[in-house]
Amino acid sequence: MGWECKIDSLTFSRAASRCNSLAMIENVKKVNVGPLGLFHLLNIAHSKEATNAVDYVYGIHSLATGNGLTLPMPDYRKSVEQIFIETARHCIDTEGKLTILAMVDGKAEPPLPSCAPKFPTSSEQPIMGDYSVSSDSKSSYRFDDSGLRLTVKGVFLDSVQSCGRAVPYRRGVLSPRFDALKNDFQGTVKSVVLDWLGRVVEKFEADANDAVDKLLWTMSLDEPTSDNQEPAMFDLGNFKYYFFRDAESLSAKDQRQANFMVEILGTRLNGRRLVLTESGSMGLGPEACEPGDSVVLIAGMRMPFIVRKAGLYWRLVGWAFVYGIMYGRSWRGDEGLDDIELV
Repeated sequence: MGWECKIDSLTFSRAASRCNSLAMIENVKKVNVGPLGLFHLLNIAHSKEATNAVDYVYGIHSLATGNGLTLPMPDYRKSVEQIFIETARHCIDTEGKLTILAMVDGKAEPPLPSCAPKFPTSSEQPIMGDYSVSSDSKSSYRFDDSGLRLTVKGVFLDSVQSCGRAVPYRRGVLSPRFDALKNDFQGTVKSVVLDWLGRVVEKFEADANDAVDKLLWTMSLDEPTSDNQEPAMFDLGNFKYYFFRDAESLSAKDQRQANFMVEILGTRLNGRRLVLTESGSMGLGPEACEPGDSVVLIAGMRMPFIVRKAGLYWRLVGWAFVYGIMYGRSWRGDEGLDDIELV
């Protein structure tokens, strides 16, 4: 049976979404040796819609057959929560993909444990940059007997001091098909960024140039290294020239350039919010992030995570980018790591 036939079990909201998923899967097949596992397919189609959540997961199952792994047996008598938990545990235990935690968007509520993404999700495994926040450490984890509590090894590094306004996730908002939505979205993004910079400079007495510089690095999901001294996606001088001027003072060509910069910012802020930690680091967190949440580094994971206290345990809110720690500078080694119990 061909891939196009197998994906019929997913009902996408638009024909273009279906075609895009097929194209993505075919592209991934070209650069991967061997069959794709369940985790990779979930990540490819993370935000696509199906007739219902159960069909979403079991439709992905049909694409992952033939990889030599035993997938959980489809059982429509199970609750949606049970199927999500079973899927997450399969990806972690069988495929060794603790990275599925990066697909959590912080919107799931009990009885669904926070380590199990609620599909479709607005978050996905970040692919920008070769991050190594936990250096070359190996992942270490265990489930309790119920499968509802996941314990990982890690470090409580920092906490969230302040959050910018959230930009609610909008699927396909920057597509040319949605020009009216796109214009509204661009206005929201520019307003959020200007408000954030004003707060950082005024409240924390930060230097304006330094704040803009760190913002651009954050929006590039990168930070300076010996090999990389400028943000890949932005030129500081051009950004200041285009972004901070009124539209009326820009030529049509300059306005297109300004809109392009806002679109790049929009791809980063879509479903996320800017954050500042207690130690003064700027970052980008999930939409559900709140002041008081903790920043943790999990052994074996490339990116930091935001967690929230829940009684004796913690709930996972989602992955984050935190300027200054993405290449292992804050990892203190594998000795004396904390047990982080996620529920």
